Amino acid sequence: MNLAESEPALIGVDWGTSSLRAFLIGTQGEVIEGVSSSEGIMQISKNSFEAVLDRLIGLGRPKRAANSGLRYDHQPKRLG
Repeated sequence: MNLAESEPALIGVDWGTSSLRAFLIGTQGEVIEGVSSSEGIMQISKNSFEAVLDRLIGLGRPKRAANSGLRYDHQPKRLG
């Protein structure tokens, strides 16, 4: 499902020891989009959690492109 069909409601984050995954979740509970990184909690320094999360989901920086989902300033691995 893409952003044109569903309104985003929240971002769900699964931050494990070896990886980080984030999902854009719609108003009906459906996953609209997901990204992942190998930056699990054991892979990054104690003081960089905010920067890593911001880099992955790009809060404040996502840009809509015609007929597509969110565009990020970096290239996270897309889930799917």
